[in-house]
Amino acid sequence: MVRRYDAREPKSLEMYCDFLGITKAEFYAIVERMRDPAIWEKDASGEWYPKDSVINHPIGALEEAARVEQSNDRTLAEANRQLYYNPACPPLKTGEAALDEQSPTFRIL
Repeated sequence: MVRRYDAREPKSLEMYCDFLGITKAEFYAIVERMRDPAIWEKDASGEWYPKDSVINHPIGALEEAARVEQSNDRTLAEANRQLYYNPACPPLKTGEAALDEQSPTFRIL
């Protein structure tokens, strides 16, 4: 998953930049100044690469033994429906009008 997603720009980046009132170029300029040279290096084309990564290390018996069991209490699990709003799968009614009625000022993007 690290190999697949690490270098991808989040789909929501533009929305956050709009919220912050900055452009993506300004965002990347801010991030550029914060890169730790002990961790990152630039290649000849100016692209940043991590000096080391988890993908450079094989997972052996020691790492497998240290693996933490995954919890069933996940954010989008059925038991946590009340924590998020998805119009295709709205939260179950609680019986409290303040929680069950959609706010007229709340907009689904």
